[in-house]
Amino acid sequence: MRQHTDAALMLLILEASQDFQHYSARHALLSLALADCCALQLGWAEDIRAVLARAALSMNIAIGPLQDRLAGQTERPDEPQRSQLLGHGDRSAERLRSLGVSDALWLQVVRLHHEAGPGALAGRSMPEQMARVLRRVDQYGARLSPRRSRKALSGAQAARAVYLDELNQPDEAGAALIKAVGLYAPGTLVRLANGEVGVVVKRGHSANEPVAAALLGKSGAPLSEPVPRDTRLIRQAIAASLAPHELKLLLNYEKLLKLY
Repeated sequence: MRQHTDAALMLLILEASQDFQHYSARHALLSLALADCCALQLGWAEDIRAVLARAALSMNIAIGPLQDRLAGQTERPDEPQRSQLLGHGDRSAERLRSLGVSDALWLQVVRLHHEAGPGALAGRSMPEQMARVLRRVDQYGARLSPRRSRKALSGAQAARAVYLDELNQPDEAGAALIKAVGLYAPGTLVRLANGEVGVVVKRGHSANEPVAAALLGKSGAPLSEPVPRDTRLIRQAIAASLAPHELKLLLNYEKLLKLY
């Protein structure tokens, strides 16, 4: 993932955004990638990044089967399901401990990942800072992923939702995440000023000017091969961020990976 970050993000976000099957596993992998990018943006040391990655992968271990059931049902969670969701950070930490995890920082971050509220990162302990990052990563990934009961958001909508905190104020951890992956992250869909529709494949020098690959031409017809577009150019600039369900096209990942 670190050697080919853009390609990894593109595949993970596309995978998460296309289907609600295997939600918990897909969400865990995406959370790992997003958390690592965010930690790098914040300048955290390698040992902290490594612990954060493990915590991202395992923070919901106590509710994996429940997450999969919720993703596939149309009705709202019932009372027993809501009870399982409450306090799952503590139960995930205990499950990890029972499986042999002895790293106190890892366990503490998992325990706190749903308890870390809004506010600046400065002044918090390192476990609390890491937990706050995981909370925003968790929320961002969830908004990019569909469930049977709701559609996934567009990349820009998910970014805006995580940029503002629970008090509707700019969020430091959320801002770091968006700086790390962009307003239009790799794997999110866009419409260009020239009428083409494509997928973001690489992060750019600025958060709102990534490299995209056109998939549909101006007429709406599929292109035989994805065509790179530089969104810094006026005619290839991003005109709109699209939700996954707005693209009626079976994606060919092998062709997209050739762009790297």
